[in-house]
Amino acid sequence: MEWVCLVCEKKVEMDPQSTGSMKPACWPCVAGGTVSIHFGWFSRFDDMNGIGGRGVTHQAVICDDCYEKKQHLTRPVVPRSTTEWRELPLDYRGEPAADSPDFIRAGGDAVCAECQKAYHSHPQHSEFSFLNVLCDGTVVKL
Repeated sequence: MEWVCLVCEKKVEMDPQSTGSMKPACWPCVAGGTVSIHFGWFSRFDDMNGIGGRGVTHQAVICDDCYEKKQHLTRPVVPRSTTEWRELPLDYRGEPAADSPDFIRAGGDAVCAECQKAYHSHPQHSEFSFLNVLCDGTVVKL
């Protein structure tokens, strides 16, 4: 993928000094900055319910020159967790992707009807570590 600045639309080169991941949907290592965009309630781009109940994050980059001009519009924050991203097709607002498993939401202390153990003690999904699989095969997001 070729990354272009969200503001001026000029090509932003990959950073040769960085060893970050090149996997699809991981943050790019660019000579500039990365931008995480979440649209919430009252936005016409509202993705709060996303796909399968998960919110959708949009990724972009900004070149150093544009950031220097626009940094007064930002606020610094510290991440509380690390996320592995999965790239979605550009027309994702239709049906959920085929590889996105159906799941229900539940509290981690809820008790499994099969084994009487808490949901959080059940194994993680083989592809999606944020999901757990109950004894009866139900996939849950805690």
